[in-house]
Amino acid sequence: MGQKAGGAVVMKNQYFGDQRDFMKYDVLMEVVETTPGISRLTNIPMLTPNDQTGEGNVTAFVEGNRRSDLYHFMRYCLARGDRNIRNLRTYFANRRFAYYGYRDDVHYEDGTRQEYFDSIPAKVLQDAVVFIDPDTGIETGANTYMRGKGIDRYLFWNNIVTVFNRMNANSVLIIYQHLQRNADLVVQNMRDKSTALAEHLGRPSVACVDDGDIAFLIATKSDAAMTHVSGTIPEYAQTHELRYHLFPEVVAEAAEAQA
Repeated sequence: MGQKAGGAVVMKNQYFGDQRDFMKYDVLMEVVETTPGISRLTNIPMLTPNDQTGEGNVTAFVEGNRRSDLYHFMRYCLARGDRNIRNLRTYFANRRFAYYGYRDDVHYEDGTRQEYFDSIPAKVLQDAVVFIDPDTGIETGANTYMRGKGIDRYLFWNNIVTVFNRMNANSVLIIYQHLQRNADLVVQNMRDKSTALAEHLGRPSVACVDDGDIAFLIATKSDAAMTHVSGTIPEYAQTHELRYHLFPEVVAEAAEAQA
């Protein structure tokens, strides 16, 4: 599983170009293109080997009102059987912002976790939207639980803090997160993850955008950046039939009272 003939590891490009990817990169581009002071998108993919879960097989999606060029690029890659995250280097070339795909051809594993995050070049964390893309999301439960699921699939709190502390004031951190499968618990799941993230980062609030299946947790280094995100992303979410929250709620209530 996850091996080619000859023993070479096949990177988990099985997700590339699926419905979630289309949503993912559209959200990222929205934040990059609308947030002042941002000049780079840094993608930290935490690539693991392909598996037999069937994840990434939802490729029959429609363009809707998301970015047309992104849609057609992904359709093109799918049509020629070229599902490779490194193709994003071509897609993002010659834009007003730089793109950096960190170790997008290297297998990520828990045993080298600290080195992986410590080795991210300093310059790509400055004036950047920094996207961390674990298979599942932020750590949950005991280590024994995560090892049973595949511990490489999880992002640890100390990994997040390491990256965030190296980012400058203009930068924005976005984290991919699978949500609770019980629809009745999704909002509570987002609240818990977002509130815990805010606490770990020492920030008053974290924004969250989700479609009921996956979420993107958005943390900023400055209050000014969060004010901007809170002023632009809700409209984007409404346009694309996504939910937007700002957690903890007390922060959202205070912001509304000052408006």
